Amino acid sequence: MQASALYFISFIENITVSLTVVTIWITEWRTKFRRDMNKLDNEMNSRAVDSLLNFETVSDIVKLTALYTGHNLSYLSYCDIFLYTVFVTCGLRKNKS
Repeated sequence: MQASALYFISFIENITVSLTVVTIWITEWRTKFRRDMNKLDNEMNSRAVDSLLNFETVSDIVKLTALYTGHNLSYLSYCDIFLYTVFVTCGLRKNKS
């Protein structure tokens, strides 16, 4: 073989190995951020679901209390729902940032 052919083969091999190494390195680097993002997203979603379930539970308890006591607790129920909504929203916004 000629020297220029060996040089060309070695040049192509070096480029291929370099591109493979860089591609693997960048993929691992991006995957780390993606895993962290997915973990934080899952935590935020689970907190949101828990908050909504708690909100529904509190609403149901207030409604049942009003039914069983025979008193009109609608204003109290509306105030509880409003305050709970404000606190849940503030809590989710705090956890988001």
